[in-house]
Amino acid sequence: MQGGPGAALDGVRGVGTAADGKVRAEVSASCRLEVLTIDPAVFRSGVVSLADLVLEAVRAAQESASEQVTRAIAAVPAAAPDREGLSAAAAAAEAGMVRLDEMMAQLGRLTTRLDGGLR
Repeated sequence: MQGGPGAALDGVRGVGTAADGKVRAEVSASCRLEVLTIDPAVFRSGVVSLADLVLEAVRAAQESASEQVTRAIAAVPAAAPDREGLSAAAAAAEAGMVRLDEMMAQLGRLTTRLDGGLR
């Protein structure tokens, strides 16, 4: 897969059903409800039952999406370390330490001169 985790998640679509497929939910990779389809025959089962069936389908869709996201992220290869960048950073850090040592030495000499001039 190319493009990192974001690209890997573009095609994730969790689908869940209830009541033998009469209630169907689709969610995005972020588990946002995108589609809810209800067979008219389910309306005869009552409001409470309908709500339970919708929840069942949505939760199944969310679980499906979550599993797909986990698989998609696991399939994205880890980025290799930038050895050139690390070498440049190490060289810059070393140069900075040398410069700091030089500044400390200069400060020490200046302090000695000032101490000698105050006597």
